[in-house]
Amino acid sequence: MSKTYLPSLKEIVGDIPEFTDSNGVWAAIDVSQKGVCAVYEFTSENSGLGHAETALRHLQAAFGQIIVVGAGAIEDGVLDTSLSFWLHMLSKGIVSEVCEDDGAARHTLVDGRAVRRTSEELQAELAAS
Repeated sequence: MSKTYLPSLKEIVGDIPEFTDSNGVWAAIDVSQKGVCAVYEFTSENSGLGHAETALRHLQAAFGQIIVVGAGAIEDGVLDTSLSFWLHMLSKGIVSEVCEDDGAARHTLVDGRAVRRTSEELQAELAAS
């Protein structure tokens, strides 16, 4: 018999809301923009069991697109574990955008592929439009 999935969103006055669930997932999120859930911190007590994906699919169904802020970094050409996880969730279509630590770059899906654009490239695109 499988246990019932129990998500919970707590409003924290003066801070961003906190999401928790019965599978041990915790996230600091911002849902102040309609149709968008910004994830600032995210952790799962039981990695590798699919609980993180279940929680993210719940957030996606409840709030729309998910944008991850401060998702990790690429250092010396190597993705850290956090960024690798978020790019995997991007490739599955669960998250819409992944922003690296310190705003260094933004990843989105284009024709089914993750595309990385640096903050300088994004600023040049805005200036040209």
